[in-house]
Amino acid sequence: MAVTATGTGPATILALSPRHAAEAVQSLTLSVHKGQTGRLALASHGASGPLAIAGHRVRPIAGLPRKLSGLPNHLTVGRRTTVTVRIASLGAPVPGAVVAVGGRVHTLALTDQHGAARLSLRPPARGTVTVTVTSPGSHDLTRRLAVTSAKRSRPG
Repeated sequence: MAVTATGTGPATILALSPRHAAEAVQSLTLSVHKGQTGRLALASHGASGPLAIAGHRVRPIAGLPRKLSGLPNHLTVGRRTTVTVRIASLGAPVPGAVVAVGGRVHTLALTDQHGAARLSLRPPARGTVTVTVTSPGSHDLTRRLAVTSAKRSRPG
């Protein structure tokens, strides 16, 4: 299949097979510029290889794409941070997704009907916190957050 970008920005291609299951959907998510062209090999089971576009290769992932937003850039040791994360797929909220936090903090939450989950995080030491989102019909999303020491101000 030939692919041509008609605009610039994020793009998602869904390859569907005749099977009636979550595994019947494959997604390819990438950033494109208007006029870029590429090729995607298709078979009866969906994409049979990566999408080659503008010198890049994008591999298909089973399930619908998910987007995670609302995470801070980092967390601070000993400081409680309340975070509301939002999970969406193709612009629609994803209710019932499991948001698991591991590493220096351990907690679990489910997204509501708006695709939102509220987390209260207070890491006890420096290191890394891992946030993983799972939901039926999609691949897992994982993000890592650095846990840094509190900056101390010097007397002036």
